[in-house]
Amino acid sequence: MFSHDASAVAGALDVTPFTLRRGPVRVATGGVAVGQTIQMWQGERFVAGARDDALAQSVCIGVDAPRLRAEFRFCFVG
Repeated sequence: MFSHDASAVAGALDVTPFTLRRGPVRVATGGVAVGQTIQMWQGERFVAGARDDALAQSVCIGVDAPRLRAEFRFCFVG
């Protein structure tokens, strides 16, 4: 089930069902990764580059899907 917008709203209300990773994010503008978002996550070593001065952002890398489905079901069905 794809529910990007609904999941974004759920995450704004309660982030605990989601696994987040912090680090600067860039969008590739060329090469094989064009259009993809790429994160330099904190705690990992990378070659110095353009992301060094970028602010860290939280990126969702996982979700407790059964819990989120149960929360959706409760909100919409009761």
